[in-house]
Amino acid sequence: MQIDRLWLRGFVTWEPEPVAASYKVMRALSLGGPYNDISGSVTFDGTRATDATVAGGTTYYYQVVATNGAGDSSTSAINSATVPNFSVSGLTFDQAIGSIGTANGQLQLGGGTDRAGGVFVSGGLLYVTDWNNNRLQRFSATTGVFQDWLGFVSSTWGYYTSGTSSPPTMYSPLQVDGSGNVYAVQATSSGIKKFSSTGAFLSDLPIPMANFRRFTLDSSGNLFVQGSVAGNTIEKYDSAGSLLTSFAGLGAGSGQLNNSNTTADVVVDSAGNVYALDVGGKRLQRYDNTGAFVSSWPVEINGYSYLAIDETDKLYVVEDFYGTLRQYSTSGVLLAERTIPGGVVLGGGTSIFVQGGKVYLSNSNNHEVRVYSF
Repeated sequence: MQIDRLWLRGFVTWEPEPVAASYKVMRALSLGGPYNDISGSVTFDGTRATDATVAGGTTYYYQVVATNGAGDSSTSAINSATVPNFSVSGLTFDQAIGSIGTANGQLQLGGGTDRAGGVFVSGGLLYVTDWNNNRLQRFSATTGVFQDWLGFVSSTWGYYTSGTSSPPTMYSPLQVDGSGNVYAVQATSSGIKKFSSTGAFLSDLPIPMANFRRFTLDSSGNLFVQGSVAGNTIEKYDSAGSLLTSFAGLGAGSGQLNNSNTTADVVVDSAGNVYALDVGGKRLQRYDNTGAFVSSWPVEINGYSYLAIDETDKLYVVEDFYGTLRQYSTSGVLLAERTIPGGVVLGGGTSIFVQGGKVYLSNSNNHEVRVYSF
């Protein structure tokens, strides 16, 4: 038996021992020891232990021992890592954008991740999908002042489906590309609709989109979509909506996902690498642009998951039952963490976007987007 990986926040994982009834985790401050049994102060989750007593800037050495009624096994190989220093504080509240209602600048967000109110910032504008008002609204990202909206029948900005007597509503997933084109999902349509920055309809991408599915874009216009909730795949489509490849799949192995019937965000960095949350495995997984697995690291996610990436390729994960926002490098190094005020992030009722040091969180209970400084 050997330690599989020591994570830089006090996570230790190892390969299971078939005859083990339990495990002991031993820790030292030097390679030669002494190694002390810290099993009483760590939290076990199968073959993973969380050591919450680590200090930034300190190097720790770990061994694992399997135990059963016959006694203890020999100790595992030693693994070590230095815990990085990172900043810890709370998010700073800036403003709330929107309020409940039907007037311009007001929102009626529904419950559940399919209608929570998608958020995206591009070109100084905040885009918000407004579920019950059947539209997508744009606000100034700095002042919060209403600008215009895109409706399903008609509007000052464009339209989704003209001539319908009952306007269809809009799911939360929302993206804006580098040219300002907008990608949104109509609830009664299976595809993704693409509009110009002025609201002109451009195309209907034949990509299946149902409840719980999220999507993102790379710089070449390819779309990465959370696949079927049963299959736990990530699907890559070209800019015309043609399927190029599918990867991941249900399981606990490297690169596999366990997100059955759960929304799991997918993001892409500036180099085209893809990141997806694995709710069942409590980890963030990284793939290259072709879908080949690269690496993963543990995150403390529960139920509905929220993931964002900013313009400098820093990743943000909502963890600890929606109480903490952690910032990571693309290699999984923890850089900072911020406490989220209670009731701001809702299980199934929130979307997140981060840009320019600002965190945008939709809140379906209050029908608003709250803006914080990280």
